[in-house]
Amino acid sequence: MDRDRLLAAAPLLAASIWGGMYVVSKWGFRSIPPLTLAFLRIALGAGVLYIAVRATTPARSFDRSEWRRFAALAVWLTAALSTEFVGTDLTNASQGSLLTVLTPVFMLVLGVTALGEHLTRRKSLGTALATVGTLVVLSGQYDAAALAGGNPAYFTNPGQ
Repeated sequence: MDRDRLLAAAPLLAASIWGGMYVVSKWGFRSIPPLTLAFLRIALGAGVLYIAVRATTPARSFDRSEWRRFAALAVWLTAALSTEFVGTDLTNASQGSLLTVLTPVFMLVLGVTALGEHLTRRKSLGTALATVGTLVVLSGQYDAAALAGGNPAYFTNPGQ
């Protein structure tokens, strides 16, 4: 396979792996609780990134404000993963995957709050489209009143 075809197939592979994450997560939560897994994932990721920075730019140093921003990012990501994992644990895999459609909303908030990115019209439109798309999918499968009421039994037993 030539390089261009391989690069073109990469997003499909990523989507396939990401799509299977919920099934694997449900299985994995039997062994590792969701909050423990979220913490371990952030800690492992931070360690690997730190090693990568040290390996590629050994002279790079970080000042106090950068370390504070890293800490804030770690807290934010831990909170995001914790809510995702707990939500996945409390519902079924197919319903959990629908929450992934809202990832652009959370990433926009993270970019604006943690990284100081500007909220552009394009970003706002993309976020609105992700939100509307999620609502369209959910409205066709679930009773909106039951979802708004927060009935936990409804999430695990839709249609009842």
